[in-house]
Amino acid sequence: MRLKKHHKYEILWKDTYNYMGWWDEEDIDDRTYEADVTTIGYFLKENRGYIIIVSAIQHNNDFKPYRNPVWIPKGFISKIRELEIAEKDKEK
Repeated sequence: MRLKKHHKYEILWKDTYNYMGWWDEEDIDDRTYEADVTTIGYFLKENRGYIIIVSAIQHNNDFKPYRNPVWIPKGFISKIRELEIAEKDKEK
């Protein structure tokens, strides 16, 4: 899927996780976590290893344009789905 700049996407991906303390292999196997993390945002760009999305885009020239960038490792992505942008959120 070719992602379009400033379009809104839902990205499902595997994140790393950990538990504190000492464990044996059986306990570790029992704690294997299979759920995806869901991140929703506006696609900004991608590079060799990451897809970069932002939580908001500011169209006012007095401020920096992108809020809360997130770098998602491409190899961890399970699914990408394009979302509709609400009329009030579209650039004027």
